[in-house]
Amino acid sequence: AYEISTRDWSSDVCSSDLILNGTISGSVTVNSGTTSIDTGLGAGASLVVGSGATAVFGDGASVVSGSASILNNGGLVVDRTTNALMQLAAPISGSGGLTVSGGVVDLSGVNDYTGLTQVSNLGSLLKVNGSIAGDVQVGSGAMLGGSGAIAGVLSGAGIVSPGNSPGILTASQFDPTLGLGAAFEFTALNPVYGSPTASLNDVLRLTGSSAFASNLTSSNAIDIYFNVDSIKMGDIFEGGFFTGLSASNLLLAVQNAHFNYWVKNNSGGTLFGGNHYSSLFTVPGITSVTFQTAARTADFGGGNVTGSVTQFVIVPEPGSLALAGIGIAAAAWAYRRRRS
Repeated sequence: AYEISTRDWSSDVCSSDLILNGTISGSVTVNSGTTSIDTGLGAGASLVVGSGATAVFGDGASVVSGSASILNNGGLVVDRTTNALMQLAAPISGSGGLTVSGGVVDLSGVNDYTGLTQVSNLGSLLKVNGSIAGDVQVGSGAMLGGSGAIAGVLSGAGIVSPGNSPGILTASQFDPTLGLGAAFEFTALNPVYGSPTASLNDVLRLTGSSAFASNLTSSNAIDIYFNVDSIKMGDIFEGGFFTGLSASNLLLAVQNAHFNYWVKNNSGGTLFGGNHYSSLFTVPGITSVTFQTAARTADFGGGNVTGSVTQFVIVPEPGSLALAGIGIAAAAWAYRRRRS
């Protein structure tokens, strides 16, 4: 590859393998081969990727302006070795796909490209805070997040974790076939459905008539993170999956997944979203969680929709229930004595 770092890329056509390190202020077309772009796109800039060609954003590409544009009929790749956030705000159109094979990407534009979006490698994170017109495949060890909208199907062997801690992500369908999992953060008992960026609890809203391509199994891990300062027996936390299915059909679709429950603990050994967690069952008196579903009418900002949502009920150990029953009986006996 040839590296060019001193030019102001204002109007150029790339037809061989290049590494661009200069400022892109105008139009750049990649007709063939692979062009590595180690810089961002400035305001008003445009990038055109032809069929059979590939453009790769590297570590130096930290910002792609929302007033820039990308026409991708080939391959568009983000491959960064840093975990620093890349802001990919420019709208992307065309028949090509987008691959995030390294780094953290905030995709915030309105994107109508029709190719597949892939989050492909361990540690890669794509935050969809805008919109995507097609399907998204999340590879093993990779994660999909954000509070935007995906018109297509979610699939793969990675993790879907809605929001930006926490939030509401919308997609058409969840395909668990390859082992796709989910991670949901709860900071309150109930979500704020009308606030996708500040919903209190994570929600994955599935809008398709077939919300799940098939029922979840034990190969689909669902991690529930209770980011709360206190948790009580009998608490009912609402969030996670929201669908247009009946409550009974949602229960049937999800109930056989493998559930893991975590509670915030500053000395815990599990890290998620910048917080430390330990197993919920290290909390004295809590031995299980009941998974259930409920019918729900919610307004996500465009009017009421009727569907169903998942819920998680904190269950005390049997001894705690027996002690509670003894306490209630004793209180009733004392009350009767006072009346007699």
